[in-house]
Amino acid sequence: MSPATDAAPAGAVPEAPTGPLADRLRPRGLDELVGQRHLLGPGSPLRRLVEGGGTTSVVLWGPPGTGKTTLAHIVSRATGRRFRELSAVTAGVKDVRAVIDEARQVLSSSRSSQSRGLAREPRLFGPDAPAGDGERPADLRTVLFIDEVHRFTRTQQDALLPAVERGWITLVAATTENPSFSVVAPLLSRSLLFTLTPLTDDDIRVLVRRALVDPRGYGGRVRIAPDALEHLVRLAGGDARRALTALEASAEAALAAVGPAPARRAPASRPPAASGIGGDAPAYRVPATPAGGTTAAASDEAAGGDALSGEALSGEPVGAGTVGAAAAPAAEAAPARDAVGGAAVGEPAAGETNTAREAELAGEPAAEDEPAAAVDLALLERSVDRAAVRYDRAGDQHYDVVSAFIKSMRGGDADAALHYLARMLEAGEDPRFIARRMIILASEDIGMADPGALGVAVAAAQALEMIGLPEARLALAQAVIHLALAPKSNAVIRAIDAATADVRAGRGGPVPAHLRDAHYQGARRLGHGDGYHYPHDHPGGVVGQQYAPDELVGVDYFRPGELGFERRAAARAHELRAVVRGVRQPEPPDGRDQGA
Repeated sequence: MSPATDAAPAGAVPEAPTGPLADRLRPRGLDELVGQRHLLGPGSPLRRLVEGGGTTSVVLWGPPGTGKTTLAHIVSRATGRRFRELSAVTAGVKDVRAVIDEARQVLSSSRSSQSRGLAREPRLFGPDAPAGDGERPADLRTVLFIDEVHRFTRTQQDALLPAVERGWITLVAATTENPSFSVVAPLLSRSLLFTLTPLTDDDIRVLVRRALVDPRGYGGRVRIAPDALEHLVRLAGGDARRALTALEASAEAALAAVGPAPARRAPASRPPAASGIGGDAPAYRVPATPAGGTTAAASDEAAGGDALSGEALSGEPVGAGTVGAAAAPAAEAAPARDAVGGAAVGEPAAGETNTAREAELAGEPAAEDEPAAAVDLALLERSVDRAAVRYDRAGDQHYDVVSAFIKSMRGGDADAALHYLARMLEAGEDPRFIARRMIILASEDIGMADPGALGVAVAAAQALEMIGLPEARLALAQAVIHLALAPKSNAVIRAIDAATADVRAGRGGPVPAHLRDAHYQGARRLGHGDGYHYPHDHPGGVVGQQYAPDELVGVDYFRPGELGFERRAAARAHELRAVVRGVRQPEPPDGRDQGA
C-alpha cells in the first residue's frame, strides 16, 4: 500500500474498522490469546512451533470458538513460514497434492537461490501478510492448515502422509471431532495431538471488555451493563466467536438507536503515525513490530482491510512492547472508565488527539462524554433471541449429550434428564432415537424393579409416532420423569450377559430329550417329549423337572435385587427354584433370594 492511498483525508476522522467483529479482533500473537494456557507453557511443543523452533505437525482438537484456526495463523505469522490453507469441506486429493508439490518446489529452489541472495515473492502470505520489503523469508517451509480435517476421507488423509513424514510441510489440522475416530491412525502417529478447551467465564469477560475498548472493535463507543455482560458470558458457553457475534449484534443495535456520532473537528496537524504510514495518523494506533522481529501486520485491519477468516479469539491485554494496535487495558489507562457500566474512554495514545482539549482550545464546547450507546440486558436478549444450542448430531456432542441423558435417568436426576431431553429436541435430534434409548434404559437399568417402566417407554415411543412433535415432547418428558424416579436394577442385563458368556464359552450341551419338539412325524420314535410334565396339570402350575442342559443344572443367572418389585420377584424365584429343581433352597435373608 502506498502512503498516498492509506492516508486519511485532511480534516477527517478515519472510519471505524469494517468486517465482522470476530475477524477484526483475531489475535496476532500469543500475547493476545485468551485461554489454552495449558498448551502454551514455556518449552511446550506448541509454543516452540509458534516461536519457530519446532517442525512437528499437530492436530488441534476442540469445540468451536476456542482458537484452532487462530493458532494456525499465529504459527505462520510468528515463524515467517509460507502459509497455505485448505478446507476439508471443499478441498480434495488434487488440492492437497498441489500444495505438497508447491512446498517441495519451493524448498528445492531455495537451496539453489541462497547464494544469489533473497528473491522477491509478492503475496507470499496472502493479503494479511506483513508488507515488509517484499523479500522471501529465510524459512521457506510451508505450514499447511486444514480446517475440519475430520471431513477428509481416508484416501485424502493418506495423501498427507509422505509430506508430513519427510517434513515437506508442517501440518496444522483442526477438528471438532474426536481424532481417534475421525483421523487415520498413521497421520495421528506422525502428529502431536493438542486438546483445546472451552474458554472460561473470565476469559469471555476479558474478550468482551477488550472488544469494547479496542480500536479494532468499538473503540470506547459502546458500553455494556453488568447484568448484560453476565448474560452474554452465559450465552457464549465458552465459545469466543459466539460471544463476539452476540456482542456485535447488540452493539450495532445500540449504535443504531442513538444515531450517528456527533461530527468531530479534526486538528490542523497530527504527528506522523508510528508505523511510518504517510499522511495524518488515524484515531487509533497502528501496530508496531514486536520484539524479536515478528511483525504484527495489522495496519490493513486498522484501516478496514481484509481480516483473516476462521475462528476469532481476542486475547489478554497486551503490553506496549508487543502489539501497539490494541487499546490500552483498563489497568494501564488510569483516567479511563470501565466499559462495563460506564464509558470506556482512555487517555490518547501517541499520535492521537484529545478532542475535548482541542475543542476547548478552539473555543468550542466539548462533545458529550462517550460512549453514548449502551447495551442493556433487554437489548441483548432482543438482539440474540436465545442461545444457539451447541450440538452436532454426527459428532462428539451427540454422544456426550445422549450419554449424559441416559446417566441422569439412571442416577435418578429427573431435572438433569429433562434438560438434556430439551437440549436434544431443540437441536433437532431425531426424537425416535431418543425414544429408543429410553426403551433400552427401561430394561437395562430398571428391569424387574419396575416392570411397568418398559411399557411407559414403549407408550411414549408410540405416542411420538401417532402425534409427532411438538406435542409428543410431553409424552417423552413424562416417560423421562417416570424412568428417572423408578427404582433401579441392572439384574436383567447382568442375567443375559452371564448367560451369553456361558454360551460363548461353549457351556451348554444338548437340550434334554423330554423338552425337545415332538410335533413332527417320527419324533416320538426318537424319544422326543418322553417324560415331559405339563405344568398346568400340577398344583400351583409348577412341577419339578429338568429344564437346563446337564452342564448348567443349578446355575442362577437372574439374581434380583431388593428394590421395588424385585423384592417380590426374589421371593418368587426362590420358591420356583425349590420346586423345579426338587432341592430345597436355603432361605434368603428377609425372604430375598441370593441366587445361591
